[in-house]
Amino acid sequence: MHRLIAGDEYSHFELAEDLTSHHHHLVCTQCGRVADITLSDEVERSIDRALEAAASSVGFLAEHHRLDVLGRCATCTSARS
Repeated sequence: MHRLIAGDEYSHFELAEDLTSHHHHLVCTQCGRVADITLSDEVERSIDRALEAAASSVGFLAEHHRLDVLGRCATCTSARS
């Protein structure tokens, strides 16, 4: 299990990536909704290269990444308009 913090009041649990496919999250900081997203192989390679470079610049060996994008979902965005 992997716990994803989705704001002050919300947590989201999902199976570890070992049991699912590699993906990232869009996390609504207002309502706590979490959407899974899958990026293209090209984008994943670009992210890997950027993170490996940043990590190695401080002597850290990056082995894996998880990306959580924080913002507001469409429902919460339209409710604020």
